[in-house]
Amino acid sequence: MAQAGEKSKADFDCGFEVFNSYLKYKFLKDKDIANNKMHRWLAFLDSNISDVTLKEVMAMDKAISEAQRKIEYISYNEEDYRQIILREQALMDYNSDMNASKKEKAKEIAKNLLDVLDIGIIAKKTNLTVEEVEMLSEEVNQ
Repeated sequence: MAQAGEKSKADFDCGFEVFNSYLKYKFLKDKDIANNKMHRWLAFLDSNISDVTLKEVMAMDKAISEAQRKIEYISYNEEDYRQIILREQALMDYNSDMNASKKEKAKEIAKNLLDVLDIGIIAKKTNLTVEEVEMLSEEVNQ
């Protein structure tokens, strides 16, 4: 068994196989990215890949698409990364505010319907729980 920090023969053989496959792929005239997963990955890892081919392999393989997304995400500089985080926070805040507004509007509508509809129907139509509508009914009746 290999000591910590040492590579085992299996690790070496695996790395060699990948490198060997890459060399074969590099000089292969008939690359088959449509049917050969190894060809797709080797095309993806090729620094000379065209944008068209990159889009093709990403469309064919979800794992490659996810790898490209992660590469793009970690390759941003600090300012880009900061802007991305700020934008994500702004979107979360916006969505939170919108959900709160929708909930308040649903409660307002529910209060207006309490005198004409059953609590169960109001809950169903406003997407509030029966308990929420019952609490609103108690508020209105106080």
